[in-house]
Amino acid sequence: MAAGSAHASRFHPNSYNIVSIDLGSCTSTVQEYRYRLDDGVFDPVEVIRAPCELGGQIPGGAEELADAITATAAAAAPYAEYMTALLLGEKDEIPLRIDGRLMFITSGMARNSDPEQAATALEFLTLPRTRFHPDT
Repeated sequence: MAAGSAHASRFHPNSYNIVSIDLGSCTSTVQEYRYRLDDGVFDPVEVIRAPCELGGQIPGGAEELADAITATAAAAAPYAEYMTALLLGEKDEIPLRIDGRLMFITSGMARNSDPEQAATALEFLTLPRTRFHPDT
């Protein structure tokens, strides 16, 4: 993404961009800021929203990914292998609280049981994770 601060001239104003990526919805937002010479400030000008697509390869194997999850969030350690399987597309069952008990059910059952409770987990499952493969 080009920014005017890299090539400012009378044809290209000084500018910079802040890029945000929401992996839950697979969208990207680019906020452009342009320099106003008269006031000596950068003002927000244009917001561009676009879908983003995850791609590439997860380095290492499933065990290394589980170790990385544990290292990043120690509280997730008991679930690291399960989370790894979800990320690699090897599982699609999600945890859902039904009648006070935590049960692992398929996404179809989750939609039928409690769509509101299942929404976050189902959103996670819609990530285009199938393009990610361990680099083994």
